[in-house]
Amino acid sequence: MRYLGSLLMVAAGFLLLGLVFRLPGRETLPDAPPPPPPTVEEVQRRAEAFVPERGVHGGELRLSIGGPPQTFNVALTKDATSSQILGWLYEGLLARDRVTNELEPRIAVAMPVPVDEEGLVWDVELRRDVRWFDGEPLTADDVVFTIERIIYNDAIQTSWRFSWLLDDTDPETGRRVVRTVQCEKIDDYTVRFTLPYRWAYFFDALTQSIVPRHVMEAAVDDGSFNELWSPDYDPRAIIGSGPFRLARYVDGERIILERNPDYFRVNAFGDRMPYLDRLHYQIVTEPGVSRDMFLRGDIDFLGITGADMKELSRRQEREGFTIYRRGPSTSTRFIVFNQNHRERRPGESFLPPHKLAWFRDDRFRRAIAHAVDRNAIRTTVFHGFAYEQHGPVSPANTRYFSGNFSGGVFDEPEYRLVRYPFDLEEANRLLDEMGLTGRNRAGYRTDAEGRTVEFTLMTYAQSPEYAAIGAILKSDLQRIGVRMTFHAMTFDALVSKLMHEWDWEVIIIGLTGGHDDPMNGGRNVWPTRGNLHMWNPNLTEADAEHIHGWEREIDAIFEQALRTPPYEERKRLVARFQHIISREVPMVFTVLEEVITGVRDRFGNFSPTVYSLYDPYMIFDRSLAASEGEGG
Repeated sequence: MRYLGSLLMVAAGFLLLGLVFRLPGRETLPDAPPPPPPTVEEVQRRAEAFVPERGVHGGELRLSIGGPPQTFNVALTKDATSSQILGWLYEGLLARDRVTNELEPRIAVAMPVPVDEEGLVWDVELRRDVRWFDGEPLTADDVVFTIERIIYNDAIQTSWRFSWLLDDTDPETGRRVVRTVQCEKIDDYTVRFTLPYRWAYFFDALTQSIVPRHVMEAAVDDGSFNELWSPDYDPRAIIGSGPFRLARYVDGERIILERNPDYFRVNAFGDRMPYLDRLHYQIVTEPGVSRDMFLRGDIDFLGITGADMKELSRRQEREGFTIYRRGPSTSTRFIVFNQNHRERRPGESFLPPHKLAWFRDDRFRRAIAHAVDRNAIRTTVFHGFAYEQHGPVSPANTRYFSGNFSGGVFDEPEYRLVRYPFDLEEANRLLDEMGLTGRNRAGYRTDAEGRTVEFTLMTYAQSPEYAAIGAILKSDLQRIGVRMTFHAMTFDALVSKLMHEWDWEVIIIGLTGGHDDPMNGGRNVWPTRGNLHMWNPNLTEADAEHIHGWEREIDAIFEQALRTPPYEERKRLVARFQHIISREVPMVFTVLEEVITGVRDRFGNFSPTVYSLYDPYMIFDRSLAASEGEGG
């Protein structure tokens, strides 16, 4: 899970063609079930066995991207486009291996070395061959500047800060406090980090992009950093150290990145990486356009939906592309209930008290969870290319999904994922247990005061799959006597209601995910201090009576995880966290879409993994290699 910029309608707008809605009492299924997807283990075994070949420099990869960048300043990114594009321009001290997902040195010469026995002081030696695009060396000054002047600068609107703020408890007052990490220069190519306690995610934090002090410091000093490098800035003047640099930006149309000829990494063949000369992104905001561009040969990659799989599977051999299936997405879709006790103004609450009482009752949330027909969503909305989801972590997160844990403590009930099969009888039982047993003339349930059991579900207007999920849910809720109305709005309006106005009842939305430890990546969602703790937001000790006991347990688990570096010890905490969230269902999870990509066949060294589709450093254009051979 990520910060506000990572809230998204997963795959919004791609199902305009071939979308099937289920009406009450009738279900339309695809012609035949799709072949079973490869398991995560199968995808990984192929990737581990793959042997790369020597490529040739040149050529470009043509891609589509869902919107224009909001900034060229990597420290200010909050939107997906800016994050994706600027990710090519910068490096961290460490990075993750695309096959194993293990951390490895990048700007650092080697993995950090502890200076003390307690593991609180760490030295990191930097490579001496890393240059900024303008030729200046990347040194310890840049690392210290990034941490001390950017991340820990409250005047700068960076989402990076949250990952570097460490929760703690004051030993004298017992109150929660926030600690920071000290970063200092030892010499030009050595930095020292001093931690407030043994921090489990210190190495993860070192994947943080490093920015150039000599270019950015003046803007920090004069207070203009939050306006630095807006999209109308000359892209060629953006300074980074990564494998690609910005070459051109045409507003609303395209973004072109060119190879950094001075990039420091060299592959096993002795060739300077990357092989490709350019990454050419077409900005595509309308649904279906990327598909048409791919079939015309205008772009080289296409994210494929279940609706298109049957047709594209028939065309792939004839038209020179291959479809790769890589298992479930790490991005989630869920229904969330507003449990906010606050008042809009004195005497006027955001929710009617009776609805707030329903939503805060775990029996109500469990009843709705049992009324979600995940199989119908999987088959009708995603044509069979999706996976049912019952908890906060995707099975694609191979190291941390608790369903992958087995043996010993993880077989005990308090560590198991709680699942919610489609069961209207159980949903009815839970609602009856709450006392919602009356019925009005329309057949809907009423409470003891005769109020209809109903709510409004809000979502993103331009997402047909959310509309389809809403139609399925509305039909099944009606069967258990719950009335649901559906209200669609723009994405910006939806996020504003969710995060700022708090004027909503129930929302269906999504969050991006990843393959990292959810106890680290989800710190802005699950603990009560998280800025995306959307069902019960902005909690402080003054709200003590409105904090659920299980929310306090989640807080304690996350704080303990921060201090538990060994992975094997942390697995117990990860499993307990997933059990609590699945048991208490602050979010009712729906399905995870299958990750499917079409790729033009001309590319060499193409080896998808669970963690990434391709190796940006090694992929090359085979047609150029063939041309060189013919010319020779």
